[in-house]
Amino acid sequence: MIETIEDYNRARALLITLKPEQLADALLTLVLTSRSAELLVTSLISTTAENIALFKETLHSVQHDDLGEELTLDMLRRALDMLDPAAMDASCGLELMALFYETDEAAFASSQNLAYEFGQVYADDGVAKFTEFARRCGDKDFVRQLVQRLVSEDSYGMRMKLWDAVLPETIVSGSFRESLQ
Repeated sequence: MIETIEDYNRARALLITLKPEQLADALLTLVLTSRSAELLVTSLISTTAENIALFKETLHSVQHDDLGEELTLDMLRRALDMLDPAAMDASCGLELMALFYETDEAAFASSQNLAYEFGQVYADDGVAKFTEFARRCGDKDFVRQLVQRLVSEDSYGMRMKLWDAVLPETIVSGSFRESLQ
């Protein structure tokens, strides 16, 4: 089992020595048993346009299918991995991240035991990805308006961190900030 960083590093070093065919076969075997592995492999072999479509399909599934909390959480993580800020238009990436944040209600509704983990995905992982796109976007008004919209529609308290991360120089009056929460 891989339980520690040392175990991970040892396994990684051994896997690097394997033939590509062995690794491909192992990944494809996992695809047959795991939806998460299927998403990972599909995103690895897809173009940017295909990953955008897969991202949207994944979010649709999170919002409309009864996946259970663990698979929902895993699919949200995989969805974030599908977006590469270096390979796509920043404005498009921000719009996709807005779609990601619009899944928070369905995700939290699916969870009885993993609220903390869902919070990490939205407030930490999602914010980091959103921030990458925001830094690359030349249209700062678009970024500001998008953040304002997302924060104003925040029912679970996961989006306010976007404001703090992306627009830290913006002074928000207490009454306005309270109206957003």
